[in-house]
Amino acid sequence: MSFPCRGPEGSLLTATLGFDVYATLIDTHGVVHSLAKYVGPHVLAFSNSWRAKQLEYSFRRELMKQYQTFAICTSQALDYTCSQFIHNSKSPSRRKPASNC
Repeated sequence: MSFPCRGPEGSLLTATLGFDVYATLIDTHGVVHSLAKYVGPHVLAFSNSWRAKQLEYSFRRELMKQYQTFAICTSQALDYTCSQFIHNSKSPSRRKPASNC
């Protein structure tokens, strides 16, 4: 949201208010129920790991100036998490992408 405001000496400025809605207004673990049939009793650990990798990949790439979309970070985080939790999980080249963005 943007709105006009006055700066030093009365100059007209535009103030912008923003906030991160991801994980604030969106339940990032809302997929747990659906994942349970694939992951089993370790579904919460799977969901936590997936979310942690999403953020790690996103932050590290930004720090390294090697930007990738969050959809790509999400998909690659899912690949990693599946490799850690699900035996015989499909390789990234054999499964449908997690995000078709």
